[in-house]
Amino acid sequence: MNIVPYLVLAPFGALVGGQINRAIYTWAWDSRQISPWSKKPEKASPRTWTDCIPIIGWWPMRREAKLHGNGFWLRPMLIELSWAIGMPLYYFWSIGGGQLEVAAAPAWLDVLQLRFFAQGVLLALMTIATFIDFDEKTIPDFITVPGTLFALLFAWLAPTALMPIDVPPDPLLLTQKETWPLWLNSPALPGLWIAIGCWFGWCMALLPTTVYFRHGISRGLRVLIGSVFNKRRRTVTYAIAGMFIVGAALITLAWRQGGSNWQVLLSSLVGMAAAGAFVWSIRIVAGGVLGVEAMGFGDVTLMAMIGAFLGWQAATLTFFIAPFTGIAIVLVKLIFSGNREVAFGPFLCAGAAIVLLCWPDLWARWGRILGGPDAIAFAIVLSLMPLAMGVMLATLRFGQRLLGLR
Repeated sequence: MNIVPYLVLAPFGALVGGQINRAIYTWAWDSRQISPWSKKPEKASPRTWTDCIPIIGWWPMRREAKLHGNGFWLRPMLIELSWAIGMPLYYFWSIGGGQLEVAAAPAWLDVLQLRFFAQGVLLALMTIATFIDFDEKTIPDFITVPGTLFALLFAWLAPTALMPIDVPPDPLLLTQKETWPLWLNSPALPGLWIAIGCWFGWCMALLPTTVYFRHGISRGLRVLIGSVFNKRRRTVTYAIAGMFIVGAALITLAWRQGGSNWQVLLSSLVGMAAAGAFVWSIRIVAGGVLGVEAMGFGDVTLMAMIGAFLGWQAATLTFFIAPFTGIAIVLVKLIFSGNREVAFGPFLCAGAAIVLLCWPDLWARWGRILGGPDAIAFAIVLSLMPLAMGVMLATLRFGQRLLGLR
């Protein structure tokens, strides 16, 4: 076995972990100058180049404990250590056939290395989102929006590099050419309109809006339109409109190009829209029934990014695995901080990481539901779940009021 890649990836992983720490502290809404790569706080002693050495540089950084709190250096040091260990291990797993049961011939090796890079970007973005969500109960769009754009661009230019992975003989519906619906290529252009529709929905979701219909639908619509073109928000609105136009033109170009580039791009767009819409619908239903915000909008954009990387089938599994990962996350946080409140974003990220690691086994167990002719029926049932959840929550709340528990 050639050990050179692993010897290179270990220090490189530590450097990546350092930049992840930098992003966690500087991309947050409450930006903090904790990372040695950022500008030092006013009351801190001068920082040296040795402070920027991954992992061991946090030991001398302990001198800033009075500014950032005792033990502040432990978490970022463990993040860098985890990436220094995890990146070579993940490379060994992915290149060594952990995802595909094929020999690592040169042609496959190129594909696997591209996939390793794409999934590494996803894991890095999810790590940043997880710890910002831990700290602030929010996920900035600055993480999820560029991440989604990267996934879509990568799907178009390097279609073999993204999930889901082929697991013969059961290829995935609306991803691989073996199960590609012919009607998507018909003269009526349905595939193109589906892709542009998904792109339009995502762009619309990013618009800065104020929505409430307490005083009627007519007034609510006027408030909605007025908020979009508000003077303070107009620049953002125009930027998103320009992004939609450019994106629609590139999608049309990919459609004209055809082949696997177009197919995987459409799959990525469908995954983005389906995953984001599913979480958004649950957010609306749960918030309407319970009267409180069940999920933040950052969870919606996070799930849309995950769907763009993984496709709608793998993203679906991510959502259902997420609550089980939440048990472990809540226990760890309860032990170390005594705080029981944990945002849902880290659960989603942990679920997506499990899907990346265990996709062949997950596909073997759930392939009959998520692929082939049963996929459409499953998608219909999935779309009805937010409504079923709303009925369940409404019934539960009515029962609590009836018994005087609320």
